[in-house]
Amino acid sequence: MLTEPSLTLRRQKVMVLDRFDGRLSLRFKGRDLAYREVQAPRPAFSRVRSVKPRPKPPKYIPPPDHPWRHQVFGHGPA
Repeated sequence: MLTEPSLTLRRQKVMVLDRFDGRLSLRFKGRDLAYREVQAPRPAFSRVRSVKPRPKPPKYIPPPDHPWRHQVFGHGPA
């Protein structure tokens, strides 16, 4: 993360130099940029919880005397 970000750096290419002694340096237009390394966040503690799938409810079948079973408009017994 840059310690002094600038609007001139927005959408520009920055050269990252990996030195032989293990150091990194960021260079933009011939000048070294000040930066600090950002540590990866520690993973959040999460409790593993088993989730049982809920069974599907049975399909609704109306009883024989239900109004939906009676045919309307003269197409059979009413």
